Amino acid sequence: ERYCLTSWVEDWNCQLGFWMPGEEDTLPYVGVTLEINADLGYRRWNNLARKLKQVELESAQSAFPWHGESLDTPNTWATISLLTPMSEILKEINNVDAAKRHLTACLKEAERVKQQYLR
Repeated sequence: ERYCLTSWVEDWNCQLGFWMPGEEDTLPYVGVTLEINADLGYRRWNNLARKLKQVELESAQSAFPWHGESLDTPNTWATISLLTPMSEILKEINNVDAAKRHLTACLKEAERVKQQYLR
């Protein structure tokens, strides 16, 4: 389950919010995903997946390491994500401000990826 704001940009979408890990009594992950539309033709899907793999590779040692999923499986809802366990945010004294800062930083990073890779 996820609780997100979703914005479609042509053939992919950006989701900002909370992802439940599926286990009871477990805190969610907080962040952003960029997801390719599974219904695209092979050529367009493959082109976007190649770009998202590049983002994942180039960000591995950065402050915002993206993690890919299904990027080698054509015509799936392949994603790159930038997610942080809520438990990390709750360590902050003012965790509401910490969550806001984290989500704002994730959104700015998603915008950077859009500008640099997905234009």
